[in-house]
Amino acid sequence: MSRETFPRIRPPGQNIPLKQENSIRALIIFLIVFSVFWDGFLAIILYQQGFQGVLEGLFLLIFGGIGIVLPLVAVFLVVRAILLRRFFGTPRVMVDHHPVCLGDTIRVATGQAVKRDVLIPKARLQLVAEEEATWRRGTNTYTEERVVFKREQVYEAPMDSNRLIQLLGEFEVPANAMHTLSGKNNKLTWKVVYEVEAVGCPDVKAFFELEVMPLRARPVEQEHVPPLQPRVIRPCDGAELTFDVAVPERGWFLLGETMEGALVIEAHDRVNCRGVNAELIWCTSGKGDPEEHTIWSSRVHEGPLEPGSHRYEFRIALPDGPACYDGELINLVWELRAWVDLAFRRDPGIAHPIWVIPPLAEARLGTSPGGRRA
Repeated sequence: MSRETFPRIRPPGQNIPLKQENSIRALIIFLIVFSVFWDGFLAIILYQQGFQGVLEGLFLLIFGGIGIVLPLVAVFLVVRAILLRRFFGTPRVMVDHHPVCLGDTIRVATGQAVKRDVLIPKARLQLVAEEEATWRRGTNTYTEERVVFKREQVYEAPMDSNRLIQLLGEFEVPANAMHTLSGKNNKLTWKVVYEVEAVGCPDVKAFFELEVMPLRARPVEQEHVPPLQPRVIRPCDGAELTFDVAVPERGWFLLGETMEGALVIEAHDRVNCRGVNAELIWCTSGKGDPEEHTIWSSRVHEGPLEPGSHRYEFRIALPDGPACYDGELINLVWELRAWVDLAFRRDPGIAHPIWVIPPLAEARLGTSPGGRRA
């Protein structure tokens, strides 16, 4: 544990502060606003109708109880925040470089003033990755969060004589982990968690956002991906569709690379269609509602398909992210898809999944193996 005042991890001015999440403040505001509307709604009902009988009294007990409990929770959180302000200053967390690459090592420094005499037996720093899935059932929305990666460093008696809590930690982001993903229904976030256990006052727990890029500071040893099998979404009468993709020998594409291939159609009979569409997408599956994002789309053929072999070449520049991922709540895959556009009928089509992996940071940013600019 360092005793220096906010250690100079890099030259002066290069320490990068992380943004703190204000989840408690947002929760307090939500509870206060919701309580005002809820209690106002009950007051209107009581004024207009009144309550008589057992059922009406039970209704008032349940719904009125909610209107009492929620304000009490909000008051408790406000009092806790005031006590924290009286004992501690605002915590600061800084890293030596940001954003971070997969496989990179970061040094974390913290500083927090202590305003009053308080016993602090323990503090800890954590690096956490968390999946978040959101789904809807009818008119209800559900959200589940799950920690998929966690590393921590524990510090005993971290308070210095000058009333300043100072911690210095070092964490490695796994090279085979998932980078930051910010979808509508599916998210993966990285955080630095700062905790202080205190005697006689509330404990400190603060979350700081960490951005992990879809880049690797170093390769994954003996990386292997299982083969992906094409699938028929809906068969096409009179024709067979396949993708011929020039997959590198390693078995996957890198983000930012150029993918070349062709859509091959073997038409046994004349197919009376309006055209053929091809697209490249990434899509999510799992517990959250699925999401699809189209990266490339083209009308490769116009009009009916005549009998014979048809080949349509394409060349696609892959974006910088996201990469394929197989998680606990979230899965993300890349697919080439082709559709035969039929009039007044369901369109037949195929899907050809591909592996897309983060590239090395050296190749994209001109960085050294430690993830820092050369």
